[in-house]
Amino acid sequence: MEDVSIEAKTAQANDDHETDDKEYIFKGKNGIVEGTLVIAQQGDYRHIAIRDSLGYLASFYIGKNSNITEQKFYDMEDGLYDNEKVRVFWSYEDRFIKQVGKNEKIVVVDKIEFLNRE
Repeated sequence: MEDVSIEAKTAQANDDHETDDKEYIFKGKNGIVEGTLVIAQQGDYRHIAIRDSLGYLASFYIGKNSNITEQKFYDMEDGLYDNEKVRVFWSYEDRFIKQVGKNEKIVVVDKIEFLNRE
């Protein structure tokens, strides 16, 4: 199978969270990224963004089989985990994105560990 590398989409800035143009580049079929939780948002889809130790922003959709429960996501969205050190296990998932009307290969969270809480 072909090795896949794509660039993550940067999380959108809002009144409380600044973002920049340094985007994390995902290489391989899956992996692990450690960093600090920047934001959790729900728009059309749920996603989170973390900043790694080099200042790169990695943005993820929440995977269908992720260990992030609905309540945990709401707590993250409410800022209860802002600036927490996290380890994100990610992979690619083919998902139908209604805004573009087709399946897209997206980066998703399979598992998240909160390093200061475990």
